[in-house]
Amino acid sequence: MKKQTPASIRKEVIKKLEDECLNIWKMCVFKKYGTTDIITGKPANVAHHIIPRAESKFLKFEVDNGVPLEHLKTHFRIHYTPNHKDIDIKIEEWCGKERWQWLKDNYANQISYNSIETMLKVRDKLSKQLYGDGYISDDEDFAKALKK
Repeated sequence: MKKQTPASIRKEVIKKLEDECLNIWKMCVFKKYGTTDIITGKPANVAHHIIPRAESKFLKFEVDNGVPLEHLKTHFRIHYTPNHKDIDIKIEEWCGKERWQWLKDNYANQISYNSIETMLKVRDKLSKQLYGDGYISDDEDFAKALKK
């Protein structure tokens, strides 16, 4: 058995917090935008990152970067088939010009989620959005929340 070090334990805790935050993020997306796939009209079971989470760490936990989709018909097609331009266009239309521009403007912003403290702040922010103890909606407020 591999011996655990403080660094490996820290990494494991951060990973568990990240997974928890992604689950809360999904619930926040469903709370804000509903549980209907915006393409098919069927029940959604996936919250999809409009800007892929691997491409923009800043938008990874932003609820406005989420869209409710059905896994097999829509989400699978986005990730595993080359021809999904029609879905991309519908998502962009669904977002609206202002939100789409905000996503594009914040695409390159970077943030690091490599500390337990930061992940706890992200979890707190998402939990407040989900359970109604406040809603942090803009970049400055989010940055302030992370610095507290």
